[in-house]
This record gives sequence, C-alpha cells and structure tokens, in this order.
Amino acid sequence: MTDMAVDASVHLGHWEEAVGYGEKTLPVYRQYYPDPHPVHGVQLMRVGKLQHYLEHIEDALDTFKQAYRIVKLTHGDDHPMTTDLLMKMEECRSETVQRSSSSHKKEKKL
Repeated sequence: MTDMAVDASVHLGHWEEAVGYGEKTLPVYRQYYPDPHPVHGVQLMRVGKLQHYLEHIEDALDTFKQAYRIVKLTHGDDHPMTTDLLMKMEECRSETVQRSSSSHKKEKKL
C-alpha cells in the first residue's frame, strides 16, 4: 500500500511526501526481502534518488551505499544499475564537497 503512495506522490510531484513514504517502506522491505535481495536494493535506490532530488545529500549517499552493497552482489559489478549507483554516490560526494567549500567561502566573507 505504501508503495502505491510513493508512486502516486511521485506522479503528482509531491516529492517530500514521496520520500517520506519511501523511507517508511525500507524497514518492511528489509524484513520481507532480506539482504542481499534485489528488490530491497532497487527500493533503496528509488528512495536514494528521491532524497538526492530533494537535496538531502547525506541521506541519499547513505541510502545509495546500502543499495550498492546489495546490487553489487545481486547484479554484478558491470550491471548498469551498479554503475549508476557508483555515479550517484560520486555525485553526492561532489555535492558535499561543493557545499562545504561554499560555506567556507561565505564564512570568510563575514
């Protein structure tokens, strides 16, 4: 049921709602699809993408890392989903560095 709420929220462009519902699904997915299960990995990736879109960078990076650990085992190193997760993690790391350097520049101006 919560999955449908995620999908409906995404369809309506209610991103904060979608990520909230998505995060609620994760413990249930972990319980019913124990690691390493591809369905759990895909759900983690979906939630990570929502977090990233909403600029919840630290949360997204953590979620992508969890997804990567699963997808690497279930799909292999060369699968497009695995390489996409590597790219997403690198984007999050880069954005974290950029934000950090921007905040340091602002502090120097003050």
